[in-house]
Amino acid sequence: MKKLFTSDKFFLVAMLLAVVGQSLLAIHFLIDGKQYLLSSAFSILAAVGCCITLFVSYQKHAKNVMKGAIGALLMAILLDSFSYISSMGNSVINSISTPIYIFLALALLVNHFLINEKHTASPRNVAINRILVCGIAIIQFIWTATFLANSSEVLYSIFQIGYMIGFPSMCAVIVCVESRLDAYRLDREAAGWTEEKGYPENYVHEYEKKDDR
Repeated sequence: MKKLFTSDKFFLVAMLLAVVGQSLLAIHFLIDGKQYLLSSAFSILAAVGCCITLFVSYQKHAKNVMKGAIGALLMAILLDSFSYISSMGNSVINSISTPIYIFLALALLVNHFLINEKHTASPRNVAINRILVCGIAIIQFIWTATFLANSSEVLYSIFQIGYMIGFPSMCAVIVCVESRLDAYRLDREAAGWTEEKGYPENYVHEYEKKDDR
């Protein structure tokens, strides 16, 4: 999965799917006009904005902006998982999948801090986050499949499918950045970088390699 999550094409596609998929559902909520849906719509759009910010800031090598955008997205994912607690008693599927989703979201957040508590590479932790994102995608698929099986609203079903694709894609964007940064750390460590000595003489950063092409 490392090759996939460090692919430029996958990174771009994940960002586009996240933006389009989630925006469609947010727009539907806004058009619907129900009071309880408005807060959800604005929360989704805020996450979309953070996702775009993360993608652009990575391209511009704005590390501090990236850190803020990732933190905001991880918290949005965690809060989204908590929002399903009220529906746990509605079905056996919800009572099982909701705790799993909360665990996955919390693990994604905690593991991100573990990855960034030091400046050295953490390939094992990054690999775990890739697996966690796949788990979140599976949970979203189960919920959407259950919804579609019990819904006759064609338009809302289309928006829900978009969200099913968009939400895990947003999670994937985060892990794409983590995977890329970890690959960069592995590269500089292989070249002789250490926290004490810093970069070796004549070391070429990854973004400088791209700029030279």
